[in-house]
Amino acid sequence: MKARIRAGIDHTREAWDRDGLVAILALPIVKRALRFGTTGVMLTFLHAAIATGLIEGIELNPVPANIIAFILATLVSYLINTYWSFSQRPGGGSLIRFVIVALCGLVVTTCVSGFAEWLGLPYWMGIMGVVVTVPLVTFPLHAFWTYRK
Repeated sequence: MKARIRAGIDHTREAWDRDGLVAILALPIVKRALRFGTTGVMLTFLHAAIATGLIEGIELNPVPANIIAFILATLVSYLINTYWSFSQRPGGGSLIRFVIVALCGLVVTTCVSGFAEWLGLPYWMGIMGVVVTVPLVTFPLHAFWTYRK
């Protein structure tokens, strides 16, 4: 009898955990965050491809190549995040706010990577710090300011 009760409790807990996760994933803010993260990964690869192409293809210096890649990736990011992550239409106000938040992200990137360098950490630890920190700063800004309704 105890085994049957225990099995029922385990089954109920498993169903609740599964349904609870589904409920959490269905929340609009969670959907937006997942889409925002997916977009960020795609745009990181786009930035790297553009910069690499400019550096290797036309032998452009890495600094201007990365500036060009940042600008292009930011514009593409704005469009994808506007339509897909936040389900809105592009507009002048949101574009300006998006660029301001992107520039804040650039400042955070500079500070985190500079701090890692100052600590004498390997460059990849600075990159990991940027990858973790920047979305934690930019997503809330976009969710509650750039795309406020």
